[in-house]
Amino acid sequence: MPRILPIRVKTPVTPDIKYRRMLNKLNLEAREKVATLDFYEPFETAEKQKELMAIEKWKQGQKAAIYERCFNPQPTVFERLVNFINRK
Repeated sequence: MPRILPIRVKTPVTPDIKYRRMLNKLNLEAREKVATLDFYEPFETAEKQKELMAIEKWKQGQKAAIYERCFNPQPTVFERLVNFINRK
């Protein structure tokens, strides 16, 4: 029986793709937090609303951090060291 080799698509990971993947993970994590909150607090109360607002605020902060990480990357320590050595 002949071996079937897997097909690998060599698509480079652009910042856009990385951003979408990280947002998908963030959305899954936020949904998990909301589901856990619904499990422990099944009724609509003021405390539950405060927790939902806190989750939303956390999500917006994480989203901004992800954007910065994907589209405005900071040089790593190694890159800074190499740049420092090359300047001399």
